[in-house]
Amino acid sequence: MTALGAIVSTTRSVLPAESAARMARTLRIYGPDDASQEGGEGWALVRTLYRLTPEDHYDQQPLSLSGGAARLLFDGRIDNREDMLAALGRSGEEARGWADSTILAMAIEEWGIADTLPRICGPFALVHWDLSRSVLTLARDEAGYRPLFFTRRPDFIAVSSMPKGLHALPDMVREMNVAAVAERFLQYPRSDTTTLFEQVQRVPPGHLIELSFSAQNVRRWRDLEDLTVDRSRDFGENLEALDTAMNQAVAAQLRRIGGIGGQLSSGIDSATVMGIATRHLPSTTAFHAFTAAPRDPSFFPAERRDWLDESRRAKAIADHFSSVRHQVIPNDGTSLAQVVARYTHAQDAPLQLPLHTCWFDAIGREARRKGVRVLLTGLSGNLGFSAGYGLVEPGYRRDVGLIALQSLRARWVIRGKLSWKAWLRGWMVILPRPVHKSLLKAMGRWRQMNEIDRLNPDIIRQYNLDERQVEWSGNFDLSKKIEASDPRILACDLLDMGSYLKALLAETGVDFRDPCGDSRVRRLALTIPHEQYFTPDDRAFGRALFSRYVSPHLAHEAIALSGRQNADMAATLAAAEQDIMETFERGASGPAVFAPLSPALLATQLQALKVEIEARNGVDFGRHGDKVRNIAWSYAVQTFINGFNQRN
Repeated sequence: MTALGAIVSTTRSVLPAESAARMARTLRIYGPDDASQEGGEGWALVRTLYRLTPEDHYDQQPLSLSGGAARLLFDGRIDNREDMLAALGRSGEEARGWADSTILAMAIEEWGIADTLPRICGPFALVHWDLSRSVLTLARDEAGYRPLFFTRRPDFIAVSSMPKGLHALPDMVREMNVAAVAERFLQYPRSDTTTLFEQVQRVPPGHLIELSFSAQNVRRWRDLEDLTVDRSRDFGENLEALDTAMNQAVAAQLRRIGGIGGQLSSGIDSATVMGIATRHLPSTTAFHAFTAAPRDPSFFPAERRDWLDESRRAKAIADHFSSVRHQVIPNDGTSLAQVVARYTHAQDAPLQLPLHTCWFDAIGREARRKGVRVLLTGLSGNLGFSAGYGLVEPGYRRDVGLIALQSLRARWVIRGKLSWKAWLRGWMVILPRPVHKSLLKAMGRWRQMNEIDRLNPDIIRQYNLDERQVEWSGNFDLSKKIEASDPRILACDLLDMGSYLKALLAETGVDFRDPCGDSRVRRLALTIPHEQYFTPDDRAFGRALFSRYVSPHLAHEAIALSGRQNADMAATLAAAEQDIMETFERGASGPAVFAPLSPALLATQLQALKVEIEARNGVDFGRHGDKVRNIAWSYAVQTFINGFNQRN
């Protein structure tokens, strides 16, 4: 993984070489193994490198193109090297000493940037500097697994992998975009270049931007939105196609320096990835599987213990493989405040998964101690091969799929696996929105963590946030915005994982990779008829691949008992109670994004959570987890605001 920086100036008051050096020093946490810089009259480029594949030893960026008339910076990994080389008429043998950036440079020379981008399979962000035209071209992969930011000022244009690289420049304005922070809290999907900082823009996933002092041209190069369902293939044919695509993805992402492992939950995604990986690795190579678990699972009610603690079921999965070395990582309930502070700084944004990151951070650090440099995950499995009823096209769900799913769930009611009340709630999606919301309120639903009434009323009025919230309720079933898009595509833009993955590497020294997010898997999944995902059972493809690569006997349990560890989240949150309260108190001195929250009210909410979990019996752990995440997300956003105010 690489961190990139570029600056072009039209005035002597901005010195490109000096500015690029400042950027390099700031970005070094994302690339500690090597740094390089090149410049000319009015421009400079910089790259810092984290060596994660054998080919990274040959990386010599910035690269010269077009006979010296252009330069290239590349942060990424080409997971279809063989296909690219074959298309270029080159062999794998002669490319053994070529970095991925070298192959990309050859492709751009052969086909041009626009025609090269759709050919790349893998995470990437690139910067192309055309000296003859004085144009910077920026691009990101279709799902946004690598970040890229820029600023365009009258006297200079600068590009950086992370906002902190731009903020290192002496002439750069450091102001928070309050409207964008509020929208981030609401988790409003972004499709433009706006960021949380004034004068800092981003390259959206799957987009290409051309920058010059006279123009800024933004266009979408990915075609995910244009893919159509292919009804010529039946379930069996699509299953084999997904099998092939997942094997290609996992095999490609095994390329590494150091040991290999995975984050293993008890669900189908990470276990299937691990099962495929063990078939591609030599039998003598150990695969280190790490499972996060509550420190004291005996605290939970016996009937809920397996649902809240994944370690026993994860061990049962790991025991199917002789080469897997399984380790349970107990959660340290005192680490939340520290983790939120470190990762907020590392990713220049609120930590969207603060409680989960406590586990990821602990797993990553233990993996690094064991010499593991790459961890395979199932992060986006339910957006690809293991998608189910909840993440296929909404119109189909309401018009046809709902009846099919409710018929399936009726059998669960008969077998005693689902209550009739839960079955009735499944029909509520067809009700008008006001009726649906009223019923949810009457049923005592806890407010969603991204509801607008948590914000300062002045902020809502100033930026017309209530009008935008009509389009986006934070709910895939109720949102008007989702009706015009496949939720799996929208989820990619909503998550925009690039900065988070870069922060994980910077903090743990381990590269968290996601084979489920491979473009070959994603594109195939988007063309599969919706009904095949839950026929004969929900998450049918995920269930079938899990049975094939792990065990058919564990498939139902892996889906029905996907661990959420909600009670452990509450323990983690409760341990940070004092810091949470102090964080909100400090927030009163800066831009008031949130509505006032009294310490007494917050203390009451936290105490109610502790009483609720200590009661053990009768707790709805799904709603309990929602309450915990409500407070954790608000805390993460307020931590970001406080940190920004303090640095300024």
